[in-house]
Amino acid sequence: TDDAQNVEPVFYGNTIDNSQKVETVVIGKQETGISKKTFTLTGKVTNKKTGEPLNGLTVILQGKDNVVAVTDINGNYSIQLKKGANTIIAKALGIEPLTRRVVIYKDGTLNLS
Repeated sequence: TDDAQNVEPVFYGNTIDNSQKVETVVIGKQETGISKKTFTLTGKVTNKKTGEPLNGLTVILQGKDNVVAVTDINGNYSIQLKKGANTIIAKALGIEPLTRRVVIYKDGTLNLS
């Protein structure tokens, strides 16, 4: 879709603090009159070097352990985020966690490689 964002991962350690620069991705525009409070973020996670999909990667909404998605065999994920600013962390065994700040105002796509 036109809203798809292809983002090269920038890896950070296991913790986030104010000194780290976390890339921010904005999906949609803030508009008055929209009553929807949550939106669906979908995407595909692929290996930057080989282009192959990453299966079994966990995508977590920071601070909400119960909001989790796992990439399927094709590297696809789908996660529900609240309207506005969110921080997602993608991680898997043997891979440094990948952190993105997502400001979302409509359903959208964020592809990671």
